[in-house]
Amino acid sequence: MRLAPLSLPALAALALAGGLAVGTFAPTPGVGPSTPTPTTSIVLEDDPAWDCATHGNRICGPTSEADREAGWNAYDFSNGYRSLKVDPTRPYRVDYVGVSANPKLGEGETALIGRDFQWHVFRVTYTD
Repeated sequence: MRLAPLSLPALAALALAGGLAVGTFAPTPGVGPSTPTPTTSIVLEDDPAWDCATHGNRICGPTSEADREAGWNAYDFSNGYRSLKVDPTRPYRVDYVGVSANPKLGEGETALIGRDFQWHVFRVTYTD
């Protein structure tokens, strides 16, 4: 048995009768997973939205002498001198940079875990 071809109006009527809406296949706004919009603005350190834990090198510098002391205690606790990648034949100095959960370490920097379970970042610079 051969079926007769259907005309366009007949197809539309068949689609409506079957519960389909012809031409309304666009997703409903606000429904389903959303894709985050990438931010293109750059947040600078003097901006109120700046967060040292998520922006820049993600290292929060010491804000008090107690913070600095906690960093040096972490250096001693973790045997920081063993973790440094330095040329011992050249004079150098070690500076405490700050704390970070996920630092972007730069040249001469190392992160050490302290008794406080925070990562403390130190920077080595050659003085010659």
